[in-house]
Amino acid sequence: MQPATSTAAVIVLSGLIVYWAGGAKYRYIGLFVFGALLGLAALIAVTPYRLERVKSFISGGDVQGSRYHIEQALITIGSGGLFGVGYGQSTSKYNYLPEPVGDSIFAVIAEEFGFMGASTLIAVFLAIVTRCFMLARKMTEPFGRLLLVGFASVIGIQAFTHIAAISGLIPLTGVPLPFISYGSTALVAFLTMAGIIVNITKSIQR
Repeated sequence: MQPATSTAAVIVLSGLIVYWAGGAKYRYIGLFVFGALLGLAALIAVTPYRLERVKSFISGGDVQGSRYHIEQALITIGSGGLFGVGYGQSTSKYNYLPEPVGDSIFAVIAEEFGFMGASTLIAVFLAIVTRCFMLARKMTEPFGRLLLVGFASVIGIQAFTHIAAISGLIPLTGVPLPFISYGSTALVAFLTMAGIIVNITKSIQR
């Protein structure tokens, strides 16, 4: 998938969670999910490069072709070991790994900081999302509550998508890792979300 499709999927999933949090009936949610899955399947089927990525994910492929990116990412992650090679000491990002500051940034983090560093980063994202949902439960004002749920969903789903894709758990995507990947547009968007979350948090504590 290309970044536009992946980002659209993140937005749709986040919107579905907000829809659920707003009290939508389960049958409507089911219809929404069914329609979204049909649309995604059709989009993959009619677009050769998306179909190729799904095929290579399911059955493997040419490690010098369609699977080159993910194979290099897995090698990079594995080379970090338990504690990593040290900050700034990654060799893969200078040689073989595509998009080391963007689509593959988690692999570089895993190489430099190891399993412990990568696990800590995942725990931080989980803490952010969990905290947002806990705050949302305390809110009585519907707009602020749904805003918190929506922002937490976007951050959590996008972080999961990036990490899962570069770890080979789902087909490779092109979404940036929130707050970390290079790219001014994504960074501004996530920092804006963070600022609004902090502002809402202050209103709860008053």
